[in-house]
Parts: sequence; C-alpha cells; structure tokens
Amino acid sequence: MTDIRRDITAYLTIVPSATSDMIAMETGLGLREVQTTLHAMDDDGDVLMRGGWYRLSEAKKAGRGSPHPSDQTLEALYPASSLPEAEEEDTSG
Repeated sequence: MTDIRRDITAYLTIVPSATSDMIAMETGLGLREVQTTLHAMDDDGDVLMRGGWYRLSEAKKAGRGSPHPSDQTLEALYPASSLPEAEEEDTSG
C-alpha cells in the first residue's frame, strides 16, 4: 500500500465519510493526488463514492481490501501489541 493510500485509509477509519477536498485539507496532501488515489481505490473496491462523498468499503474495514501484494491492513498500521492486553480468563474452576 502506498503512503497516500495508507493515509486515506487511516483518515477514513476515523472520519466515516468525507469528500476529496476534506481529505486533502485534513491530511495535508495535494487535491489532485488525493482524487487520483481515491479513484484507484474505488476501482479496487477499497472505497465507495456516492454524491462526492467517500467511505471505506466493508471489505476494506474487515481487512480484505484490494489484493495488492504490498497492501497492509489496519492491523499493520495499528498492531495489536500497541493495544492493552486482555486479561486471561481463569478456567481452572
């Protein structure tokens, strides 16, 4: 996944729906590169666009986005090791 795809994916994980203008302004990326990347992500099934608003596809949210060899899931962006550890259940009875 390219850096711009990763940035857009991360942004749309936090903000459920946004226009290309909003994404460019909030991420500091160029509008043209955001639009081009969003179109490619739409073609790949990673985002859905309706009325100029983009959102992550359900497949992308579930980590089954475009099958690019370099594609990273959100797990790669936010590894489980950075999350608080879950307490183990005592099953000794």
